[in-house]
Amino acid sequence: MEKVLNEILAQLGSLNSKFSSLETGQNELNNKVHSIETGQIELNNKVHSIETRQNELNNKVHSIETGQNELNNKVHSIETGQNELNNKVHSIETGQIELTNKVHSLETGQIELNNKVHSIETGQNELNNKVHSIETGQNELKSSMESNFKEIRDIVTRIEINQNDDVIALLKTFNKNTNAKTEALNKRLFQVESKLEASN
Repeated sequence: MEKVLNEILAQLGSLNSKFSSLETGQNELNNKVHSIETGQIELNNKVHSIETRQNELNNKVHSIETGQNELNNKVHSIETGQNELNNKVHSIETGQIELTNKVHSLETGQIELNNKVHSIETGQNELNNKVHSIETGQNELKSSMESNFKEIRDIVTRIEINQNDDVIALLKTFNKNTNAKTEALNKRLFQVESKLEASN
């Protein structure tokens, strides 16, 4: 009987060891989940930095647009002045040659100004393309993050489910072995009691 009790104690010790191993595995899993959460925080900080830079870029674009409006006002002012100059050229016939040269110079300046305006518009289009590229990259990053987080949640769920199944299987096996050994021990005790009664 003492031998059977020792075997039961040994099996209980083995079961405790297995439970300890399961607790260690669970702690490791908690550490991994903590590491994933830390990585998520770092990723959120990076996304916040990108958004901040995007806001700065929007401010610069707004500044360019403001400058463009001011430039348009200046061009309009030049055109108004040119019309006034044409009226003066019409009224002053004696200074027609000199005024024509001045008008030609003004037209040349206007062409140069139009070229500058065209260059600014081209630069603005390139800037819009870059902003669109950043927005596209941001959307791709967001989609990738959501996909990665879903995969991580699925993995953690599978691990938790598998751990519960393993523990239940171990308990069922232990219960089955304990019942079998208990029945065997009862039979031995019954035999001993029968022999003692027969000897008396």
